[in-house]
Amino acid sequence: MYVKQIIIKNIGGIESLEINPSFTDEGKPRPVVIVGENGRGKTLLLSNIMDSFYEISSSLFDNISKINNLSRRFYKINESINLKEGSKSGFTLIKYKSSKTKSHIEYIDYINCNANEIKDICSLLLQTKIGKKITEFTNNEIEKLRREWLTQAHYYQPAYRYEEPFRENSNFNSGFKDEIDYREQYSKELEIITSLNKNHSYIMNILDTTPYTDKKDDTWEAINTILREVKQNKNLRFRIVTRNSNAQIGIYENNRLLLSNINQLSLGELLLLNLFTNIVRHTDLSGKPIELLEGIVVIDKIDAHLHDNLQSKILPRLIKLFPKIQFIVTSHSSLFVLGMEREFGNNGFDLIEMSNR
Repeated sequence: MYVKQIIIKNIGGIESLEINPSFTDEGKPRPVVIVGENGRGKTLLLSNIMDSFYEISSSLFDNISKINNLSRRFYKINESINLKEGSKSGFTLIKYKSSKTKSHIEYIDYINCNANEIKDICSLLLQTKIGKKITEFTNNEIEKLRREWLTQAHYYQPAYRYEEPFRENSNFNSGFKDEIDYREQYSKELEIITSLNKNHSYIMNILDTTPYTDKKDDTWEAINTILREVKQNKNLRFRIVTRNSNAQIGIYENNRLLLSNINQLSLGELLLLNLFTNIVRHTDLSGKPIELLEGIVVIDKIDAHLHDNLQSKILPRLIKLFPKIQFIVTSHSSLFVLGMEREFGNNGFDLIEMSNR
């Protein structure tokens, strides 16, 4: 599933915005990089995508929608206070395309709108003055879309994400795969604030499953490829290190122990490692190699906490490892944008500048 169109009218600080993400001739999504001054609506835009994730997944899985006193709890509040100052009506419309449905999947969050106002751009019928609505799926579509959501990545990482050093966290006793099944439950995060715990458990699970010296499957290759890009060293790999009867994840250069624990990475390196390991973890059930992993990954201020070299050189290379993931990210870093231009070329990604409209 990929974002095909976003239209926002009179919401927050946005008066009028339309984004139509582009794709290669092979149908691969180009990264979308959104820039602009503070207060232009970048985070608001991403929060609406997150809200659509919440609403779509709520119609597919029975453990997403939270009920409080018979009332639905929404991720994003829908009230007139969200309207742009001086406006009487507004909406956010997001369209997705999935191979599992015949037509676009539509999501709309609207305030004081009616069907006539949106009939040319949206097929959904609005029955109340204020509300949210998504495309209704057939039972057959629901089953197919559940599989898609379980095997693809669909999540949002806000700007206030963080990773605490592993030494400050408790030990891990269970792996990620143990939490996933194919019933009507969804066990992956829709919003990721911190992921070191889950990723440590996930990598440890992979190392425990098959002897690391012989392991050559796609997941093993993917997480090591991310590590090598982060450290810019083609000879690195993860490996279990046992000290004082405690097993931990070490990093080896060929057969030489380089770091006895992944928490010895710098904060920037650890953030990058987790940002991209999250993709592998969320797409684990697909069984596909890194270049075929699919989904939508939304990251606010992707360059946060990163040194100049990580922003301009390493981050674009990591994004390029996942050609079938649709990255929608915001940034305040001109170095990151220059790095994207060097890595992808001027036409290899979408650069969206948020204006004061």
